[in-house]
Amino acid sequence: MTEKLKKRELGNPKIPAEEKWLLAYGRLVKFKRLFGHWPRPTEKYPGRFGLGQWMYKNRCQYFKQTLPAHRLRKLEAIGCPLDPIRYLDQYWEYNLKMLSRFRERYPDRWPYVSEEYPKGNRLGRWLREQRIKHTRGTLKKQFQSRLRSIGFPLKPITRHHDLWRQRFLALKEYREKHPDRWPDTGVLGRWCTSQRSKRTTGHLNRHRTGLLNKMDFDWNTKETQWFRRCDQVADYMLRHGGGLPRASSPVESERILSSWLIFQRNRSRRGLLEPHRTRRLRRMGISLTTRRRSRKRSSH
Repeated sequence: MTEKLKKRELGNPKIPAEEKWLLAYGRLVKFKRLFGHWPRPTEKYPGRFGLGQWMYKNRCQYFKQTLPAHRLRKLEAIGCPLDPIRYLDQYWEYNLKMLSRFRERYPDRWPYVSEEYPKGNRLGRWLREQRIKHTRGTLKKQFQSRLRSIGFPLKPITRHHDLWRQRFLALKEYREKHPDRWPDTGVLGRWCTSQRSKRTTGHLNRHRTGLLNKMDFDWNTKETQWFRRCDQVADYMLRHGGGLPRASSPVESERILSSWLIFQRNRSRRGLLEPHRTRRLRRMGISLTTRRRSRKRSSH
């Protein structure tokens, strides 16, 4: 293979298909020599070239018995695993090795689901797949013992329905302790946000929606917060004979309400305040027009 050919892109239609294959084959040999393992389907080398995808296509052709014999001989000569089971076993061994290295570097934790180690290798997702297979009873016994030997806790994964029920009961308990607010942080807060998003996109079924409606679930926290602030302004006006909170007040709560009113006037002036909010403020007797002070011109 000439240097001139190496400099040309594989995507160039002028290069014959066989020459493209040989160029990719040379990269595969170099990859194995440098890194000591075969590329994963998502791996790219060198640069942006999808070497893993190229190898995956050859494996698919081998499985369908459409891989040319001369290409098959070249791949077998370097020990490239074309059989799906053999390839997956080698991939499993590689991830177990990476997991051991991860634990040497982070002995106090296991990788998160979205974590990559090393970069580009989805180790967290692979580990979750092992737990799912263990829960379903499809994980090989030898793989189970290998994972347990390095201390990984192979706990069954809770089914989605049971997990939803656990979160729902935890929310009921939270509301009994805090009837004036909804969780907005932590695991329970993220779960509540997820239910709101699923209802908006139509992915929350009627049964679960009904269960949440029975506890008067807050589906729109921004709207609830806006009306709560509005009630605070109304209470202030009732206590102060219709007067509005001042921005220069020494009381912090009064300054917060004043800033909120200024923000509503600015939104109204720009035409961004919703009609139902505009009506609510006007019924309270709040003017949404901002008065500008006239500057007196000094006479010379």
